Amino acid sequence: MREGYRFCANKVIIGNTTYDRSSEPKMAKQTVMRSMRISRELDDVLKRDAESRGMSFSSLASEIFTKYAEWDRLANKFGVVTQSRSSFRTMWDNVGREKAVNMGKEGGSRAATEVAQFWFKRLNTRSFFKLIELFGKYTKSFEYEVESRDEREYVVTVHHDVNEVYSIFLKNWFESAIQIFVGVTPSTKVSLNSIVVTFREP
Repeated sequence: MREGYRFCANKVIIGNTTYDRSSEPKMAKQTVMRSMRISRELDDVLKRDAESRGMSFSSLASEIFTKYAEWDRLANKFGVVTQSRSSFRTMWDNVGREKAVNMGKEGGSRAATEVAQFWFKRLNTRSFFKLIELFGKYTKSFEYEVESRDEREYVVTVHHDVNEVYSIFLKNWFESAIQIFVGVTPSTKVSLNSIVVTFREP
């Protein structure tokens, strides 16, 4: 049995010690050189934004290309809609509990049967965590932590700032997705701005 750990954004928590994953040495990736033409207006925008963020032009361009490869090309295929935080909250203020249950079950099942299979080609615990990593990273609709006490049991804590109805949606989304990805029925605790999902791999 390994020592329990928690994953949260760029940090791994083992015992009482926190390690910053962003400072970990990374395996060098193979790169290629590409030459391209862009408009002067676009060049000005990218240089200004790169400078304001304290990064190189190349790093910003790589970040943009990564987002396209990881998210945009697939989000466009499956009709993912981007909303402002205020409009997202307003939408959930007008959704009833029963509707949230149905939306969560349908969304979680669809994520597994359509989106994830197209993205990852297989359904398992690893692809489930990759899916919620991408959803959390790019939609900004929730943040999450994963705690594992041994090799097979996982506790996923999901945080958001919307309302309890959205928690109900997330409960059903996560439960439906885990049932299809992992093949088990998780247990879930729901509160106003979070859910805690526990499951054990078979």
